[in-house]
Amino acid sequence: VQTLVVIASKTTFLRPWCVGEITTAHCNDVHSVVLAMPDFEPLTPEAIEDYEKLVPDLESVCVDNGIALEVVRLALSAFSLRDRIRVSARFGGSAMSRLAHMLVEGFPAGFVAEAAQSTKSMPKALIVRDGTSEATAIAFVMQRLMVRYMIYSETGAPEVDQHREEEADMPATVEKALLLCTHGCFVEPLYLDRVCELVDREIHALPVIGDDEFSVPRPATFATLQTGTLRRPSHGGERSVDMLARAVAGIFKEIAVPFKAKMDRYGSLDAA
Repeated sequence: VQTLVVIASKTTFLRPWCVGEITTAHCNDVHSVVLAMPDFEPLTPEAIEDYEKLVPDLESVCVDNGIALEVVRLALSAFSLRDRIRVSARFGGSAMSRLAHMLVEGFPAGFVAEAAQSTKSMPKALIVRDGTSEATAIAFVMQRLMVRYMIYSETGAPEVDQHREEEADMPATVEKALLLCTHGCFVEPLYLDRVCELVDREIHALPVIGDDEFSVPRPATFATLQTGTLRRPSHGGERSVDMLARAVAGIFKEIAVPFKAKMDRYGSLDAA
């Protein structure tokens, strides 16, 4: 391994195996590149000093793999001093291609991976996802893998929904959608707005399970929401719990397709 790319989110340092990879790279002088997602917060010196309290499972992982806790602290201290590439929340497909190229060729000083999404984009197919870093990464992996299937299609390869950050309606050109379902997505207001908008506009949506922990929501799930926080983009009204439940039930009349971004490159898509 010549380069370790660390996709740093708010949970990266809570995962012992991720920290183990970072420590191993540090011990072997492996070049590391840090992609800082929008929710990433670097560890403070105090957190590093008491790190085993922050991650209780760390000690057992370190002992099993012959890594001293002090070495982990040194690796994390060195990691915190590294320059980070800030990844915008509106990270688009063109920016992803540029980023991949730079991972190989090197980065200009002060590079920020911003979206190159055209404001005039008129996609016919859309991948709807929630706002977490992992869901966004899964959506872009899915988009890339679908290119070979959609190259001759009139619909074209789907775009990842970039309009949600601006709380804007979906493009009027959208005819089909892939609804990426991950743990907790159905309690996020913007995601629920998208679901309801799909139903309102009678857009065919195929649910895609992108997380092993995902479970189909029930009406009680929505009862915890303050529905006044949910917009109704096309009509300016509020959505009731019953309305949300009916919209989700309509979406899941389709048989959901599992998608594992960590597995083989095309297996899930071939099966679909």
